[in-house]
Amino acid sequence: MEYEIFSRSGQIVGSHETIESSLGGSMSIRKALLVICSFFSLSFSASEGISYYSYTTDVPQSVHVMVVDPSKRPILPAKALDKSVGREDVLSLATRKGALAAVNGGFFAIGKYDGTPSGILKINNVWYGLPTKPRGALGWSNGGKKTVFDRVLTKQVGIEFSVVSQTGATTSDQWDKVEHIVGGTPLLVRDGEVVDDFSPEQTLYSFLWMRHARTAVGVLPNGHWVFVIVDGKQPYFSKGMTIDELAHFMQELGCVYALNLDGGGSTTFVYKNEIINRPYGDGDNNESGKPTLRAVSDAILILDN
Repeated sequence: MEYEIFSRSGQIVGSHETIESSLGGSMSIRKALLVICSFFSLSFSASEGISYYSYTTDVPQSVHVMVVDPSKRPILPAKALDKSVGREDVLSLATRKGALAAVNGGFFAIGKYDGTPSGILKINNVWYGLPTKPRGALGWSNGGKKTVFDRVLTKQVGIEFSVVSQTGATTSDQWDKVEHIVGGTPLLVRDGEVVDDFSPEQTLYSFLWMRHARTAVGVLPNGHWVFVIVDGKQPYFSKGMTIDELAHFMQELGCVYALNLDGGGSTTFVYKNEIINRPYGDGDNNESGKPTLRAVSDAILILDN
């Protein structure tokens, strides 16, 4: 079975081999895509250091996948309003920082201490949030060329904080050497295998096993980053994914490590100052009749240089 890839204008721009190349040429990925894709599009050029495709399934699910080469496009986290407390939507944050692309980051508080990270967050070696439960985290330096994933807590050493692995897979020294850490929950893929027990991260059953909008990040064997954005809460357009579905999907894409980020109304994907997915925000509409973007605590930015 063959299919062609179309840009948004309808022009043919490639075939399934194009996507296999950007994801490392996995035969299992090709088979999975041939089975589940009912619509397929490619709109970002790999020459920019970014590959993008999207598709829908019969569930239905609307899924966006962006693959980034950090040697060509540095990846950095950013805090809303550049403050410890407060929120800002992903489009505003990306525009203000001059980012080429952006997705929402970690979980956060709404209401009292609005916008305070609910988990671990370190940006440019400055701590903004600490985990209170053993939760998944992604750390990186050098614009994303060096990464570390694990389930972690922190401990205070004098006036400093040190990250402590809850699995024994990483060391505090590894975490001390990274400039940025963004928390999520749960870890989805570790050492190329789907995590089969999410209970250590102490999340809710409904969060894990009901379909929701999702944002996830992973890393391929070649060091390229994979961002997955799944729309949800729109039953005739996209119902979302369960965590188990998301974990298996990240593995099918070839990720050796993957982490679920904040989702639901926070799930937002921006490219060149445009919203690419269909966020449902907090359920209210703006003056144009479109859902108001949810303001979030932080985002992960792909820089335009």
